[in-house]
Amino acid sequence: WMTSRKATITVRVDSSSNITLQNNSVATFANSFNPAISVSFSSTTLVVQNVLVTNGTADNNMGVYLPVSTQLIITNNTISTYGSFANRGIYSDSSTFSLIENNTIYSNGFDNFNDGIGITGSGQAAHNVSNNTIHTGGVSFNRGLIVDNSMDNAVFNNTFVTNGTGDHNYGVHIIDPSAGNNTLYGNFISTNGLSDRHYGVALEVGTFNNAIQGNLIFANGAAGVNFGVHISAAENNTVVNNTIITNDSTGAAFNYGVHLEASAFNNTIVGNNITTDGGGINYGVAFDSSAFNNSILNNTITTFGILFGSNNGADLNAVENNTLDGNSISTHGGSTDYGVSVTTSNGTILRNNTISIDFASADSPAINVQAGS
Repeated sequence: WMTSRKATITVRVDSSSNITLQNNSVATFANSFNPAISVSFSSTTLVVQNVLVTNGTADNNMGVYLPVSTQLIITNNTISTYGSFANRGIYSDSSTFSLIENNTIYSNGFDNFNDGIGITGSGQAAHNVSNNTIHTGGVSFNRGLIVDNSMDNAVFNNTFVTNGTGDHNYGVHIIDPSAGNNTLYGNFISTNGLSDRHYGVALEVGTFNNAIQGNLIFANGAAGVNFGVHISAAENNTVVNNTIITNDSTGAAFNYGVHLEASAFNNTIVGNNITTDGGGINYGVAFDSSAFNNSILNNTITTFGILFGSNNGADLNAVENNTLDGNSISTHGGSTDYGVSVTTSNGTILRNNTISIDFASADSPAINVQAGS
């Protein structure tokens, strides 16, 4: 069946196929778990050109909810969700082989965990997420896109803008040991916040074989820590040919272009243009907490800071067997600047890098290797 008239309805499609939902205006208002359109246990459903608004006084307000369905097309919709927390524009739960394209999504809340698009569920999802514009906001743990326990998704040419007044806000967050083989290509990603820990892209908790390629990534926060790309306990991921910029507006933050930690291993960072700029401590690339066997190749890394700050092009601390080869590294503006700093780390290979610093001195060497390395 098909709906083609303008109406104010809540739509549920259950155990059906070959359905088209088109040109509807759907507004819902409820306390919690409040989807405007729900498509479950269904296939080959087209959701197109709808205007969806979901508002609630509690949690889980959703524009389009997709549990356990396949071959869906969600395109050219305008979706707005608002409530307390866990508001989602589009939420795919264990659905597969679907196209999410050309949607405009606003997902906001006055608390935490607001997502523009959420893709979750065990195993292969294989969604195509492309040419969407997504604005997400709230307090903390707001995400433009969350891929959790899901594989083989292609995410390209989207705009993700995430803002939060609290901490842990993400442009794109890929997490879980079953989240692998995802591709993030050609996206504009911007994350902003007023408190601690803001991420352009985060790969965490065992995620593997993901490709982050050709994106423009910004992470800007007023305080705490800002990460352009953060890789934690994740393996065999590639970060290639991106432009990555981190900045803070108050001079009170740590800014990282690319950060690897918590036994992140066999990751490759190649051909990126990385710039960190702020009043606190700025790192182009940083390795912490037993990160090992990672390769940093042919990147252009530039750090800026204030006179009494500290700027490191590359910083390796308590890690093993990492390689920096063919990079162009320059640091500017701090009182303690290092092109490359190596502390309590073994097996580090520094080869064919070009390193420059503004004020080379005993306190600011091009390469600084501490005892235990």
